[in-house]
Amino acid sequence: MMDLNKLEKSFNTDIPQTEPTTAYFNVISRCNAGCRYCLDWKNNSNVNTDVSIQKIEEILTSLKKLGVIEVAFSGGEPYLRRDILDILRLAKNMGFVVRVITNGSAFTDKDMYKTIESGISKIGISIDSINATKFELIRGLNLDRVKSNIEKLVHLREQSHKTLDLSLYVTITKLNIEDLIPLAKYAQMLDVKIQYQPVHFSGTGLEDYILDNLWPNDQEINNITSVIYELIAMQKTVNNIGNRPEYLAQIPVFFRQKTFYPTNRCYVAYVDVVIDQDLGVRPCWSMFPVGFLTNHSLEELWVSEKMREMRSIIRLQQCPGCLYSCHINKKHVSLPPVPLQT
Repeated sequence: MMDLNKLEKSFNTDIPQTEPTTAYFNVISRCNAGCRYCLDWKNNSNVNTDVSIQKIEEILTSLKKLGVIEVAFSGGEPYLRRDILDILRLAKNMGFVVRVITNGSAFTDKDMYKTIESGISKIGISIDSINATKFELIRGLNLDRVKSNIEKLVHLREQSHKTLDLSLYVTITKLNIEDLIPLAKYAQMLDVKIQYQPVHFSGTGLEDYILDNLWPNDQEINNITSVIYELIAMQKTVNNIGNRPEYLAQIPVFFRQKTFYPTNRCYVAYVDVVIDQDLGVRPCWSMFPVGFLTNHSLEELWVSEKMREMRSIIRLQQCPGCLYSCHINKKHVSLPPVPLQT
């Protein structure tokens, strides 16, 4: 259980005095999708560029020493790795709670079955629309295949793995505002969780494109606000929307301000270990790496002077700010109350 007193001391000194709980680990840069807000699909398609499983095991060992409990593997698209099942089993056998985040198109029926049989706890599937034309426009994938795989996973869960945590992850842009409620109803029909977060531009390499083509204008932000309050109202009768109401209420604020900072504290650089596809260790997804695991150990980077400097920047709210759900949706993060709708 997280020690909030130690977390507070960490924040005030920029030195970790408590153990991180979650690691986000991009184990591949390659991707078969074509998401308009991401550059991963343009990366080298050569499998020889993938981080070796031996290096991944070394990093997992370091994460265990730091005290990490849960590891979320993503990419790129993890299921383009030929050894992804071995990686998931390795992490599970080391005692981690294991989550894998996928676009839902690259795994076969055999992959799905073996993933579940490996004993991992959580599977997240990215889906931004249930309109086939729009889905292909936003993510460059075939919706029928993704939906079919989601529904197969639901069937496998109901057959023999009832504790499996299935979630849909939705990135909000100006292109899918009218899809947000239908996606919630789709998740409710399947009895799976759904989480929303706004598209981000900082650190993507696509800043101008995202702001010009995917960022909502004032009227669209008003439309998002109405949808958000409808989702919050739905939470009174359904329990599958995974965002805190306070988090959902900040999504229009984020779009208007182009940034967001929690009310008092952002603890991300103490509770989350962020490892990108180049083995860069980041204070959070919106900030650049403090170093790389190709020439430094994780233990060294976690307490490095550069990381301490970045923690100070976060404390002073001089970072880009963000509303990433993996960081800001957590219960220990203080958020403003949900405003009364006028």
